[in-house]
Amino acid sequence: MNAGETLSGLHIALVIIGGTIGMAVFLVSAQIGGALGLRGASAAFFVGCTILAVMGSLTSYVGAKTRQTTYQLCTRAFGGNGARLVNTLIALSLIGWFGVISNTLGSLSDFVFTRLYGWEVPQPVYILLSSAAIVVVTVSGFRGIDRVALWMTPAMLLLVVYAATGSIDRVPSWDTPVAGAPAMSVSAAISAVVGSYIAGVIIQPDYSRFARNTRHAVIAAYAALGICFPLVMVLAAIPGA
Repeated sequence: MNAGETLSGLHIALVIIGGTIGMAVFLVSAQIGGALGLRGASAAFFVGCTILAVMGSLTSYVGAKTRQTTYQLCTRAFGGNGARLVNTLIALSLIGWFGVISNTLGSLSDFVFTRLYGWEVPQPVYILLSSAAIVVVTVSGFRGIDRVALWMTPAMLLLVVYAATGSIDRVPSWDTPVAGAPAMSVSAAISAVVGSYIAGVIIQPDYSRFARNTRHAVIAAYAALGICFPLVMVLAAIPGA
């Protein structure tokens, strides 16, 4: 890969951060915040995200060092038959991830356009359009994903901050769980945090192989998952509380 085809760690980090901001993460954050209280949840967020950051840094290092995709690395590690099994499992998890994102984006589009403009369009149409938009960006390659992340990630971060600051004054207590919230242990909360993005950690080489060097890849992964991700989860938990 030529130097002109690589990207700085900032670009890689924005793509990773953009992948962490989504409805699934918001739901997990709200559930943990309600069960443990915001202070206890914040500790679980930072511990879980540190685990993700360490794992993501390792997979990012491998991707930047070898310049190979996740599929190619699985083939090297597990052989042909083993790689097919592993990549099938990865593909199934990503199909579920894609379905959740498409459904969420389509549902939100339906809500916004129906409430604001009175458009009478069936919700499945919005979901299909959302799916098509995601596919178009994806097939354009990493450069296309990078261009979208460059604009969308800061916008999504501002939206999360806006939601948190608009509701922080109404949080009854940072130490008390939300009344009626299902009980959850700290270890289960940490596991939920790790599970919320573990598929992203596995496919990290698909991003990091475009990094300028291994240093850019590792710093980007650790900053995105170890610093930004727990902050996003804390901010997402505040409206739920």
